[in-house]
Amino acid sequence: MNDRYAIVGAQPYEAFLQALQQIENELKK
Repeated sequence: MNDRYAIVGAQPYEAFLQALQQIENELKK
């Protein structure tokens, strides 16, 4: 069950970080 929780918890967090990076790149233009 710990593995399932880690997988479910990590994917949204990484997607969130990627979204932040894209926003920062857009603001720099």
